[in-house]
Amino acid sequence: MHKIELHTTAEDLAEFAFLHDIGAEIIGGIAIEHYKNSAPVPGSRGGTPSPKSMNRANMKIEIFTSFLDDNLLQRLATTESVLDVRINSCAPLNLSESQAEPEKIHSGNDQPAAVHNSLATTCMVDSFTPGYLRLRVETDKSPYCLQVIFHTLLIHGIEIQNGRKFCQGDTDFITLTIPQTNEKVLRLLQSEITAGLTPTGHAAKTFTSGHVPGVIGLSLALRGSSSMPSITITAQGPAAAIRAAFHDTLYAFNCDISIGRITGSARKIEDIYYLRGLDRNPITHKHLNLLKQRITGESNAEN
Repeated sequence: MHKIELHTTAEDLAEFAFLHDIGAEIIGGIAIEHYKNSAPVPGSRGGTPSPKSMNRANMKIEIFTSFLDDNLLQRLATTESVLDVRINSCAPLNLSESQAEPEKIHSGNDQPAAVHNSLATTCMVDSFTPGYLRLRVETDKSPYCLQVIFHTLLIHGIEIQNGRKFCQGDTDFITLTIPQTNEKVLRLLQSEITAGLTPTGHAAKTFTSGHVPGVIGLSLALRGSSSMPSITITAQGPAAAIRAAFHDTLYAFNCDISIGRITGSARKIEDIYYLRGLDRNPITHKHLNLLKQRITGESNAEN
């Protein structure tokens, strides 16, 4: 097994969809700022990225594959958006020798100790710049995380300036920049997001965004391959309501968002989302028309 690390930009992720065809698994993108000052991994293949390349990159993608030959390396090396490639061999971990017998683990206990496999959702708010806060959510990977977050923001009348969403392994990471808000609203926001991101909490919620009045110039663009498509949405109007309606419908399509880039203001949206289908039905332009109809209410919406 090999781990490939690609330094690139978020806009170029669709170019690596061919990796799915060889059985590689893209597990997520990580903000490159955390790695700008890190030393090279001993034994890794690939040189140290130049300062110029690192300044251009804003995303590191981690990929695992058992297939690695010169043709694959050449294809990665000749992809224009790739700024740096690092490859490390992964050794298998044998857990069979360290498995303890159940009766020894629970000896002396009336009931077995509880085992929690899921990650407890964390929702934190930090100071960012004058007049703005940074909302950070870390939770179990789920296709409805952005649906819950955007609906909660809409209910409390909080707009998003910008943000990012990516997944790594079985965990979703969301970071959003929001305007300064009073502490009471922030506490409600945190508790409602945390509760809504549990399976029981999400099932108990009713998401009824409906059509959004005042939408101007809504545009939806589908790019990339069927295995890793991206949807770009641009529009003017009530941004919070548009995002809530968009993610309600996207969740109904049985899609998970691997990576998202959120930009705009209270009256403008310029978002891009990279999707991973949860079934074998690919996202098509028909889905875009359904998204547009849901948001605008226009039955003859076309892209």
